Amino acid sequence: MKYSTVAVVCIVLAGILVIIHFSSAKTNTAFISRKLEPEKAQNIIHPIPLKDNNFGVIQIQKEQKKNIQKNDEYNLSSAVNSDVEEFAKKLRTTYVPGVYCQQVADDGTYRHQKHYFYNQVKEKFIEIPEVYYIENTDKLGNLKPEYEKYGSKTDEISYKGKIIKIWTMR
Repeated sequence: MKYSTVAVVCIVLAGILVIIHFSSAKTNTAFISRKLEPEKAQNIIHPIPLKDNNFGVIQIQKEQKKNIQKNDEYNLSSAVNSDVEEFAKKLRTTYVPGVYCQQVADDGTYRHQKHYFYNQVKEKFIEIPEVYYIENTDKLGNLKPEYEKYGSKTDEISYKGKIIKIWTMR
């Protein structure tokens, strides 16, 4: 009887600790982590002051999403145009020779990765819009003639005289 009472007390204390640990925050600040610029550190924590409980959270999340989308567009264009070598390290090959996709999507998942092909004359990656999975060149749409004429059809690209190998998942 003595041990069962101790066991019940321990279970109750553990339950109270779990409730306290997972209860809602008492402050009006939320923290998010987002990589906005490739040159800066990977894990940046940003405190966000909240307004009116949940409504404020939703409003701030919407504002942050708009800002992140603008920054992602800026970062994508600057990364593709300024440093092809670094950008190529974040790509992998697909079933279509010369078409590459992100190893990890912008949101950190493996869904909706952007696809590109490398234009050998312009020496830059061309994004293929609205393609999240590619198995043949029909999905290239208006970019198909450019891909066929100038695209690299291998897992290697030539940039400023250097040969860069795109990662192949096998």
